[in-house]
Amino acid sequence: MAEQFYYDAEELRRMIDQELDELRRIRFSEKYTAVLGEAFVQKVRDWENAIRRQKELPYTIVVCGSFKRGKSTLINALLGEDVTTTDITTETITLNRISYGEHANALVLPSGKRMVLTDEQIHRSQLEQLLAGLGEETYQLELRRPIELLRHVTIVDTPGLDDSLQDYEGLVSQALLQADAVVYVFSSAYPLSMQEQLYLRTTVLPQKHTDLFLVSNYADLMRNDKEFDRMAQEIAKRTEVVLPSRPFYMLSALDERCRQLEVNRPNPQMAERLAANFDRFRAEITRMVDEKSDVILVDRMERMLQGMREELFALLDVMEQGLKLDSAQAYDQRRQAEQSLQDLDVKQTQVMNDITAGLKTDELETVNWMQELVEKMRRETAMLRSVELTYIRRYYSLFCVDTLQKALTLCMEYHTQKIFEQLDAISGELTQRAVKSIQGAHTSFSFSINNKTWTKGDNVGFLANRLGGGGILSLVGMTIGGSMRQSEMKKNTSDVFADIDQQYVLLLDSLPATVARAYANLRDRVLEQVREYFSDRSAQLHTQTEQIISFAQRSEAEKQQAMELIRAVRTTLEEMKL
Repeated sequence: MAEQFYYDAEELRRMIDQELDELRRIRFSEKYTAVLGEAFVQKVRDWENAIRRQKELPYTIVVCGSFKRGKSTLINALLGEDVTTTDITTETITLNRISYGEHANALVLPSGKRMVLTDEQIHRSQLEQLLAGLGEETYQLELRRPIELLRHVTIVDTPGLDDSLQDYEGLVSQALLQADAVVYVFSSAYPLSMQEQLYLRTTVLPQKHTDLFLVSNYADLMRNDKEFDRMAQEIAKRTEVVLPSRPFYMLSALDERCRQLEVNRPNPQMAERLAANFDRFRAEITRMVDEKSDVILVDRMERMLQGMREELFALLDVMEQGLKLDSAQAYDQRRQAEQSLQDLDVKQTQVMNDITAGLKTDELETVNWMQELVEKMRRETAMLRSVELTYIRRYYSLFCVDTLQKALTLCMEYHTQKIFEQLDAISGELTQRAVKSIQGAHTSFSFSINNKTWTKGDNVGFLANRLGGGGILSLVGMTIGGSMRQSEMKKNTSDVFADIDQQYVLLLDSLPATVARAYANLRDRVLEQVREYFSDRSAQLHTQTEQIISFAQRSEAEKQQAMELIRAVRTTLEEMKL
């Protein structure tokens, strides 16, 4: 019998409007404004407007993840059309909202103005210049395409979760709150770093009623089935830590798009497996959209009504607390609040000192680890003497920098995890703020060999197609040994290796300062969030205290009237349902 029931979308919208009309009685009543305050009524107004907007939106999928994870390419592959730009670089520089309709592009400015764009203008090469001339801080692109999947779903393509999130944090947070499903994209080459796991735990997972898809992109970098399966096992271990029993998809958006365009695939050996995986992912997305299209309005409205009740009930609790106090108790309340503010200042200083001291110890530990690694790499250069010097000149510097960068990242991830455990003990909100603040933090190393033929293109091509993990032995055994022909030693062998050795000497000398910069950057970002968190807590406490005292100082008749209105609001909110 359950299969015979269905929801009528229009009837649901009518019911929602009817429920929201109860809120209008509050927001347009001068009595509620005079007694409960303009700030409370404004909150009611904001929630009513948000719910009315949400009820008109189709099923919404938000695609997010760190920068350079192929989110835009994944969306294009899912839609079967190059809708979002992927040219020049891979970072999205706007928040893109893609929905069904006649082919059209519009740039939405924070001021509310819209600008019609051609397909050529939405490509990054032209879009960057256009945005620079407008002088606004954040932008949204609204893209409409007559694609069948979009009839029932809107897809939101977010900027990468790196430094650009500082500007787009509000838009991304709002998109996640409005999401009916989230597709979180990470790289198969560097799957689910500690920062990515923390972002999932603190920002994505709290959306409890939202479907979540984990996508490991760039699976075409796996050279064979054995490597593919080994990486799948590693990803399974990492997802189990933050998302127990959560399935994931190992895909190649690039391979799928090449398959659709009938051009050369990036990894012919894995083409069949990659195609099958993407087909399963697309089928699951389509199935979810089909199943949820009828019930999503109910789920979404219940989620928003619950959020509204929690926020408004908290505000009403503060008012009721004040109404129960007399003048003497109000004086005690202020005194207690002043003591609490002092306690917050002491707590902030203690937390900041602990973080600073801890990171200094961690920094010294990392310097020792890194110096051991550099010394080991230096000793093992003797193993390169059987490799043709041309390839050493081209790729060895790149390998060294990449290895050191990975090593520093691992050290900092280990120490950052300790910081977040400390912050978590204080507040989950503080952890969430700090996670966002450290996205994209990095420090660069410098290592070079005298060489006039080494080009950036060589480096990037070699890294993308060949570079694996496992330290310097893998460089010989897999990277160089497995992909470069051996040849007789050139006459200038001793010069090249003397140059390499000198680079290691310089690297060892500069290592403490390099690591210090990285940890100072991490410390400053975390401490900034600690200061802002405690500042907000202090401001919130001050505001609540003043509100409590204000209600406490009212006459008995005024208190009685306020209590009656508060009970009326609570009853209205509790009875709102679908």
